[in-house]
Amino acid sequence: MSRLVSSGSRSLQTLSRKSNAFTSHASRYPVPDTTRSTVVVAVLIQDRSMQVGIAACFVDACRLELRQFADNHAYDRLLVTLSVLDPTEVIAPDGPTVSVLEQVLNSDRVTSTTSVSGGAIHGNSRRVVPVVKRLFSESTGLELIERFAADAVGARLIVSQPERSLALAACAAVLQYIEYQERLLFRQRAVQFVFTNCEDALFMDACTLNCLELLERGHLDSGAEVDLCVQRVLRFTHTTEGARALRRTILEPPTNRAIIDERLDAVEFLLSNDTIYYELREALRQMPSVERVLAQIFHLHPQAKESHLALDHSCVQDIRYHATRSFHRSTDVKFVRSAWQLRRALEGLVRIREALDGFPEEHSTHVQSQTLPTLLEWCRGVASLAALTDLHHELERSLVSQADLELGTPEQNRLNAAFAVRAGASALLDTARQSLSETVSSIHRLGESTKGQLQRPRLHIAYNAMRGYHFVLPLRDMVPPTLPRPEHGGLSLRYPVRSGKNLLFTTDALIRLNTQYQETLAEIWHQSSRELTKLTALATSAACAQAMHEFCDCLATLDVILALVTSIRRARDRGDIQWARPQFQESGSLAIKEGRHLLLSHLHEVQQREPPLPNDTYIDDAHNLILLFGANASGKSVYMKQTALIVLLAQMGCFVPAAFVSMPIFGVLLARSRADDALEHNLSSFALEMRETASALHYIDGDALSSASLKLQRQHRIHKLVLFDEVGRSTGSLDGKAIAWSVLEYLSDTDAHVIFATHFNELARVQTYLPNVRVMHLRSRLEHGRLCHDFKLVDGALESTQYGTEVAIQAGLPPGVIENALRYREIFGSGAGLGATGRDGNAGTLCLDDSSWTVCQWYSHANALYQRLILLNYSESSPESQCAGVRELAQQFAELLHSNRASQTQVVA
Repeated sequence: MSRLVSSGSRSLQTLSRKSNAFTSHASRYPVPDTTRSTVVVAVLIQDRSMQVGIAACFVDACRLELRQFADNHAYDRLLVTLSVLDPTEVIAPDGPTVSVLEQVLNSDRVTSTTSVSGGAIHGNSRRVVPVVKRLFSESTGLELIERFAADAVGARLIVSQPERSLALAACAAVLQYIEYQERLLFRQRAVQFVFTNCEDALFMDACTLNCLELLERGHLDSGAEVDLCVQRVLRFTHTTEGARALRRTILEPPTNRAIIDERLDAVEFLLSNDTIYYELREALRQMPSVERVLAQIFHLHPQAKESHLALDHSCVQDIRYHATRSFHRSTDVKFVRSAWQLRRALEGLVRIREALDGFPEEHSTHVQSQTLPTLLEWCRGVASLAALTDLHHELERSLVSQADLELGTPEQNRLNAAFAVRAGASALLDTARQSLSETVSSIHRLGESTKGQLQRPRLHIAYNAMRGYHFVLPLRDMVPPTLPRPEHGGLSLRYPVRSGKNLLFTTDALIRLNTQYQETLAEIWHQSSRELTKLTALATSAACAQAMHEFCDCLATLDVILALVTSIRRARDRGDIQWARPQFQESGSLAIKEGRHLLLSHLHEVQQREPPLPNDTYIDDAHNLILLFGANASGKSVYMKQTALIVLLAQMGCFVPAAFVSMPIFGVLLARSRADDALEHNLSSFALEMRETASALHYIDGDALSSASLKLQRQHRIHKLVLFDEVGRSTGSLDGKAIAWSVLEYLSDTDAHVIFATHFNELARVQTYLPNVRVMHLRSRLEHGRLCHDFKLVDGALESTQYGTEVAIQAGLPPGVIENALRYREIFGSGAGLGATGRDGNAGTLCLDDSSWTVCQWYSHANALYQRLILLNYSESSPESQCAGVRELAQQFAELLHSNRASQTQVVA
């Protein structure tokens, strides 16, 4: 019986049979597809301390990431972490944790985006699978890490983390869950374990991720419109590993200055050295998916599990030889193709090393330094690892280069993997290959003879995975174009099927050759797999496994750097917008000169639109709050998002669209710029706005920060950048103005860098008693009755706030509506038509003169009588009652008419 845990513990399968360990009847573990890597996440929440432990298993990459952090009551960090990890399935202990996770996932508006490779997010991304809590065991997690960790030193560092008990327990649960699903096991010393400290990344909550338009929301292949976003603008990666790393870098930019500077040095180097840039890019373009290769080498499949455990663990043998026949064939095919792909990947790694080794002999005259940047030097060191070099030499000795087998015909390209192992390695393999060639030749000879026998010159042989080799005959060659008789032209036609404009069929002779072809090909796969057994032992050694994981990390990092460089190069080639290297300093001053919005700059480059106008930004500790005014559509939201995206790009390690940038390293970035509602939570626009505003204020004053962040903040300052767009816009002007004023005063007492946009011009008065508030506005002007925007930031408040009606005119409101709006604006603006209290007792209503008021009252009473008359017509009373009702209404109307005449006479007098 298979045991995932140590011999002293019960097997998970035994445990599940005796105690029903998995309470859900979920389907088996999902088979990885080509659009998304399989990620299983286990989550454990400690209710009292709000501690969260997470273990994310990236199945294809044989990588397991651990996280543990303290969260707030809204679980904002958990929500963002799940968005970053992008899980295909989430497991949790049955109980309160499941309820919390379901609420968090249902409220998540970030994970409903496209995945790393552009495919749609799976539906089970929001499904939580409950399991029994005893599977979350810290001691079992320690045992499994010791058993499966490829890097023993890294495993000891994980164990030594001060806060890791919940993460270790989640690690035990996720590994046991994967075994219970009976889809795979990991080889010993083959898994990369990583502990991620959430405090080392810029924190942005879910609302911020939505506001800044970071991730795609449409399906790239469905024809639906895909939103323009940061992920789309920077998506120049060539590998799956690089695409995932780029997505993570966008969602979690680092806060470690050393890491940021290393990336910036590499970006600057590749921008100045064209030769190395193009060589590295070409090497990555031809790189296969290394993760898929690792999955075939480091995974143990359930059919081969028992036989593998019966072998000596000190020597890795060919487990596929003991598998069942059907599984044996498919596994052998995948294994041989994976070995071939591994050789291609290592050849690409050699090209990377050769490109980096060419420096400084091939360096550009623009490069001042004679040494490689630290990040590229690390990539060269990974490419020169002895374990990878030895594995590459062994693959070259055993396998033929793929370029040598691509002879041009589709059939030869389809069968080239059968000739991957070099000739002479095995007599049985050479014999099987000779038999395969003879069988294929016999099939084609049969096709020629059948064409002559049926006298159909367009008859030919085709191949597909379902039917194998078969005959294809165009229907236009048949008279009449119908299915032929079973006996046709002296041949027995088997399984005739009409497919479009062709007739597909086979014969007894072709069926026999097909069977011989399949059996011979299966024997070739089996013999090739046996010959590659030594490669399996070499590739799964502890040293090589660790080197392969470093190879994947190197590939992902290099792909992200090249994607950033490519985006900058394209922007420079297509437009005249400046891109500058950001500078970091310890003070709290944020200075941006001629900054531009990243997405608008991209539209200018791609669609030849007008370039976005640049604006400067300066926020320091003395003036840490910018109070921003502007007309509708004057660019307030664009300016705030522009500032946030420049900060985001800078901490990603990328150049920014500006002439100059100097900034501190921010630990928190929050944006509030949304005006929709949440029907699923029964929240109006204003209620949702207030909830998001309250969450932002808690993060600013530190109430929502984790204990580790608070401890870090006591040691040195955590810089925060906060953007508020029109607080109080979703309620009445009086309450909205009061709330906005109060929030503004609250923000002025914090050390956060704040940009506060509003339409309440009265808020400019706070500058008189709050010296750290700087009032600015985006300039607009009226020309020939039209409102024109300069999109230029200037000091001071707006001179006139009467711009709403001009925007309404440009939007095309009917002239009558515009005329009344202008008239009412004059009345409300002058205050002459506003009484303290109206006739009905409501304060602040528009007052009328006595004559107009009398007319309005008469029409109101007359309309009430008319409504009663209509109801009387539809009543079910007798005719006599209806007549009495009509007489009563007539009398009341006469009295109303008489009183109206008397009132008019009194007014005239």
